[in-house]
Amino acid sequence: MLSVTALFGVMAGGALGGMLRAWASRAGVRHWGNTLPWGTLGVNYAAALMLGALAGGVTQSDTAGLFWAFAATGVLGGLSTVSSLAQQTLGLWQQPRRGAAVVYLTLSVAGGIALAAAGYVLASAGGGS
Repeated sequence: MLSVTALFGVMAGGALGGMLRAWASRAGVRHWGNTLPWGTLGVNYAAALMLGALAGGVTQSDTAGLFWAFAATGVLGGLSTVSSLAQQTLGLWQQPRRGAAVVYLTLSVAGGIALAAAGYVLASAGGGS
């Protein structure tokens, strides 16, 4: 069970991560257009890489602390979101831009897994647990 302090850490981190995701989504459209949801893809990639690095750099007991609640669950959980991925993929599919929907979903899932693994390996090689 999470402590009250850890719950507040998750809430604060989630608010920060959600604000960053909203900003990045809008910035992606402004800078790169709307061929794909580039801003969301970028933050999902960044969050996957950072979460992998966090997981590779901490011990299992560290994942129960305030830092993990704030950074991993809160900030990175709010920054990357399956609901945005699902909504944007569905939107592309319904436009109908089915090829773009498949490309976006494939890039999101495969790229996210690859970056999480890379972050984990890099942090583990750097002297983490």
